[in-house]
Amino acid sequence: MAAPTVEVVEDDLSEVSAKLSLLLNRLRDVDRVKRRKALEEIRSELFSDKYSSNTAKLNKVYGDLSRPLLKCFSDPVEKCRALSIQLVLDIIQTTQTPSELLPYLVPTLVERLGNNNITESAEELRLDLVNLLAIVITLCNKAFVVYMDEVVQILQKTIVDPFPDVRLKSCKCASDLSQVIPAQHFHMCSENFVPALLKTLSHQHSKVRIVAIQAIGDVINHGSSKCVEDVVPHLAQRYFDQTPQVRLAVTQVIGMWLLELPDRYSYFCKLLPLLLTSITDDVPKIQQTADELWSKVGFQYEKENDQDFKDRLDFVTQQPPHYPCDVVRPNLGCRELVYRHMSRILPALLRDLTDWVAATRVKAAALLYVLLLNAEDRMTQHLESLLRGLYSACGDEETSVVNHVMKSARLVGCFVPADAWWHLMMADLESIPTANHVMTLTAIVEGCNRSSLRPHLPAIADVLAADDVCRMQEVRFQQHLVSCIRTVLNVSKDDCSSISAQLFNAILSLLPLIENESSNKQAHEAMLELAKVQGFTDQWHLMELHMPDVLNNLHETCNGWSSISHEAKVFTTLVTESGPVIGKHLNVVISIFEITLSKEKEAELRLKLFYTLAELMVNAKYTLDSEGMFAKYASKLLNSVIVPNCSWQAGRTAAAIRTTAVSCLWVLFQSGAVTPQLYLRHADALLPQLTSLLEDDSRTTRLLASRVVKQTLNLCGDALQMDALLGIYPTLLKRMDDVSDEVREATLKTFAAYFSALDRSLDVTLHSAHLELLYSGLLLHMDDSSALIQQSVFEVLKQAAAISPALLGQQVEKIKHMHQRKQYCDELLAHIKTLL
Repeated sequence: MAAPTVEVVEDDLSEVSAKLSLLLNRLRDVDRVKRRKALEEIRSELFSDKYSSNTAKLNKVYGDLSRPLLKCFSDPVEKCRALSIQLVLDIIQTTQTPSELLPYLVPTLVERLGNNNITESAEELRLDLVNLLAIVITLCNKAFVVYMDEVVQILQKTIVDPFPDVRLKSCKCASDLSQVIPAQHFHMCSENFVPALLKTLSHQHSKVRIVAIQAIGDVINHGSSKCVEDVVPHLAQRYFDQTPQVRLAVTQVIGMWLLELPDRYSYFCKLLPLLLTSITDDVPKIQQTADELWSKVGFQYEKENDQDFKDRLDFVTQQPPHYPCDVVRPNLGCRELVYRHMSRILPALLRDLTDWVAATRVKAAALLYVLLLNAEDRMTQHLESLLRGLYSACGDEETSVVNHVMKSARLVGCFVPADAWWHLMMADLESIPTANHVMTLTAIVEGCNRSSLRPHLPAIADVLAADDVCRMQEVRFQQHLVSCIRTVLNVSKDDCSSISAQLFNAILSLLPLIENESSNKQAHEAMLELAKVQGFTDQWHLMELHMPDVLNNLHETCNGWSSISHEAKVFTTLVTESGPVIGKHLNVVISIFEITLSKEKEAELRLKLFYTLAELMVNAKYTLDSEGMFAKYASKLLNSVIVPNCSWQAGRTAAAIRTTAVSCLWVLFQSGAVTPQLYLRHADALLPQLTSLLEDDSRTTRLLASRVVKQTLNLCGDALQMDALLGIYPTLLKRMDDVSDEVREATLKTFAAYFSALDRSLDVTLHSAHLELLYSGLLLHMDDSSALIQQSVFEVLKQAAAISPALLGQQVEKIKHMHQRKQYCDELLAHIKTLL
């Protein structure tokens, strides 16, 4: 029964061949409709259900159809070209010997796709043709070897095709071709694909960029590796791609090359930085992929060089005790790879740290950390250039660059012996110290082991306390110096007891220079931390420990101070920050004030120190008099400091000094340190100065002088000689005409104290003329425009009436008729009658 079936099929094929011959003739018809219908009928006839189980018999028919159909690829009608391409594609996928069609198909594809000018104008048809080529490559495999030149010619054009889908498919074709063609044949032409693929790396579509990267990886991996050096810069640029899948593709390609590329040993120095860069990517998947690939590369390197690493593999070194706690240590192969190629990688990397493009600097800084993590202690031989790079990069305007660089500097402290890095850094800090030097030192110390840092603490402290370091005016320098001191304290802890004096001096020198509130707070915190490492609970004990030496040094130099002397600023800071401790060192402190506030010294210096003295005296109970010894030095302050500076001199600065001096005098009286006996010893010099200050140009000076006179009268008015008392009131009367109501009010309060003193010692008969002047002068102001002044004058005169009621009554009667407001006159007369 089988034979008749075969005969029937053969008869049917003969019938099909005859029918197809008629249809093929119609393909040459000038009518486009007839050509299109002919193609449709050919497809319908060939792929009908009746031949579906006997496709092998159609091979004879396919051979006759291929050439006429391929000619239709150049049909002027797009629809006809599309039908012919699809028909050929179906034939190739159906026939059992697709390679027999290659001699006709490949030249046709070259004609349509491989010319300098695009022959096929329709984008969709170019995509169909490339799809056709891809399927043929898959089906024919090694048979394509003889057509490699033609395929290269085609793909060189289609890989850079304007249509993205054509590019994408062409890149995949290149990848497929590299895998199906034997390496000895593909090697000869692989380099020809690279220029076109590199142009596609920057395509706007991320999918195209991804397949281009993958194609480059396959083409070079299965072909010639000579192009690696040309390709690496382009792949490196893809690390700045905004699409994570693109960066992942680069990572995978670089990892593949490091594992599989036949000539990979020659390109390790080019490829290692790229893979290590992926380890610091922002996307976790890329980081994980890169980590896994890097680990595989290291293990493979160990196996391939097991004889070189035999001893080290047999006796694996333990992880360093001070190893960073947040990372996993790379395997031996990874560490050896970095060590052997670091001399070629590091210089270029350090150059990138200063690149003008911010993104490049960020990537370089991140890579530096990974590189040093793998290099460990073997970075020591590159330490000098590494430190220069760290100095430069830690001042970058990009925060992420600074963060990565600081992490790298911590690794230097972690892995490099302190003897090595401190020798170099000390020379840099002693020559021209900058904020970047201090910042780098801070990070290195932070990563350093306490025991290795201990021998170098004295030298580090001496450098930090050096004048050209701790007196730097730059804000950023001050911030990092404070941070450095705190880091040294944090790392070395109670080891810092031996360098407490240097660190104390460094902080003390910084405090008067710091204007930034945050830095000032950190400096005070550093002082407290220094106290704690000494075993103290507060900074007062630390002050008590170091203050004598500091004050003695300041006392030796204070005679030469000017307003810009740093020592004067340190002294001001010391006495204001020392709190109650200053009370234990009054002898030296008062001596320094006495020397620096003498009238021969610069006016600006005296003004600044007077402000400090006034501030201390305001809180004398908690500062100068904390030990109850301040009264012993009040005489010296009055005689040598305050009174001489109250004398008049021309100029605004001199006026400010007088104001501050009389402020100190006022506070001195308020503190209770001035006793009647003490005042009387200095009354001959003090009273004339106070009288002069009552007429000063400064309202504040006049106000304070009036208050001091009041305090003087309250303290020892009855002990003053009558001539001294009578010499005061003319000036007080003048102050009743002062432009400031506040001064007038203070003067009236002074008059109240003045009349109390007179009442106890005045001979009315002998001094009636003075008393008459006093009464008449004050009565004028009882008719003042200010109701408050009127009331105050009235109250003072009520008190003064007790001295001589009759004389005051006479004066009131004399001026009563001149007053616009007679109420107070009547009330005063009524009060006088009660006294007579």
